[in-house]
Amino acid sequence: MNPRPAPVDAVRVTGALTHDAHITTSTGTQPHAWLMLDLQPAQGLPYRARVDLGDDAMDHMAAEGMLPQLRRGANVSVGGSALQLRTDHGAA
Repeated sequence: MNPRPAPVDAVRVTGALTHDAHITTSTGTQPHAWLMLDLQPAQGLPYRARVDLGDDAMDHMAAEGMLPQLRRGANVSVGGSALQLRTDHGAA
């Protein structure tokens, strides 16, 4: 029996965006926003990064100002902690 791998709690990924980045928001009086990035590192599987922008409208506007630079093919580096690892198999 193989030992269970150690939990992953932090990672940094660098790669090219496979799609233009976009912002998604919740509804309500203080909408919460996330910057969504799909990137492909030089080796391995692609990643989807969801950057939490919170509910501050100024942070949302600052992120919107970055969108022209976050187009398909742009090289980006994202890091995170307290990760939720997911697969696209639908049963994970």
